[in-house]
Amino acid sequence: SGDMLGGLSWFAEAWRLDARTDNDLIHRIRLGSVLQRAPALVQMWFQDRQVKEAFFTGQENQLLLSDATGHWQVYDLFSGKPLYRPFGMGLPGEEISLSPRTSTAVTTAETNRFSLWDYQSGGQLREFQRPGKVIEHAVLRPDGRWIASAEASPDGSDALLLWNCAEQAEPVELGH
Repeated sequence: SGDMLGGLSWFAEAWRLDARTDNDLIHRIRLGSVLQRAPALVQMWFQDRQVKEAFFTGQENQLLLSDATGHWQVYDLFSGKPLYRPFGMGLPGEEISLSPRTSTAVTTAETNRFSLWDYQSGGQLREFQRPGKVIEHAVLRPDGRWIASAEASPDGSDALLLWNCAEQAEPVELGH
């Protein structure tokens, strides 16, 4: 059902089970036709550290990688070389949301804070805090102007908040 590479193992196993017959040509044709239609590997990078996650940034020819230290870095898609300095809070389980139209990103790691970054400079633009709360997720709007965050409290009162990235004002609570 469209999973060309997933079908290869089944065709190879069928060939192995049918090894005592004169059907080699049929099996070769099956495997060859799948390989012709399967996506081609066009590039492979070898990193000196473990890669945890990878995302397209929304900017042309850029890929965002996360490593085992919890930091993020943008790489050139074709050369595999880093374009900018690493950034992020460096916390276990750190998640990220990127603005495809700007060079901003927001990171959170289920603590009482999350951070807004300029991923081209590697600099932190702003830290948002909610004492006594746990920020479970934070998502950056595509234009980079607003952040929506989901938070939990020890008393069980969860909330969805909307933050203006440019202002130091308190967030707008959208609901429980």
